Amino acid sequence: MTKKDLTSREDIQRLVETFYGRVRRDDRLGPIFNDVAAVDWDKHIPLLVDFWSTIVFSKPAYKGNPMQVHIDLNKKTPLNGDLFEH
Repeated sequence: MTKKDLTSREDIQRLVETFYGRVRRDDRLGPIFNDVAAVDWDKHIPLLVDFWSTIVFSKPAYKGNPMQVHIDLNKKTPLNGDLFEH
């Protein structure tokens, strides 16, 4: 895969969809997102695009508390270092 700079919201959309498409199919990560967190992907992908657009382009698009969401998820299933190095 060719790497390129993120220069638009569409670039972020493509990156998010590709990355989370792989996450959804992953043997270890998929069940956490699909079953434990029960992510509604049609709603979640646009939130992720807003989040990363805010971070990358410094233009406020995301409204939410990502830390609290992950704290709550960690209470349901431990999000340990092994998952982040997977």
